[in-house]
Amino acid sequence: MGWLIAQLDSEWRGGLPGARTACDDIIRLLFVQAIRSHFGGGTGIPSWLGGLADPAVARALQAIHGDPARHWQLGDLARIAGCSRSAFAERFARRVGRPPVGYATNWRMRVAARQLASGLKTISTVASEAGYLSDSAFHAAFRREMGASPAEYRRKYRAA
Repeated sequence: MGWLIAQLDSEWRGGLPGARTACDDIIRLLFVQAIRSHFGGGTGIPSWLGGLADPAVARALQAIHGDPARHWQLGDLARIAGCSRSAFAERFARRVGRPPVGYATNWRMRVAARQLASGLKTISTVASEAGYLSDSAFHAAFRREMGASPAEYRRKYRAA
């Protein structure tokens, strides 16, 4: 990053044609490097972005995000990641900040919450698309994860 800062200073002071555009691009690169440094080195705050820096965890995150309705099991995700169950669970939690199955459930509920807030689908349809065979199971899981029933959530966030 030091080189980028020196280059930014040189461009800014140089006043050459295109310096403003070059400075804008250098600032973008500085931003990318700052994000990589903060989340990619294992010293940042655990998050899905931190998980993407670990290839094994990234494969599991891609699977979860690609099929949110699936009720993911630890063994399935560990196989995708190419790790043992215990090593994967520890690695995922360290990078992402929560256990893999808990993350998958939370992601499933966030997808459902977006659908509920849009108001375009019935709660039963959202429950079915989220992989739940019964509305009551979906209601219980949604309340546990989101802190409100699906109907309450819809009323609260529909206008937003």
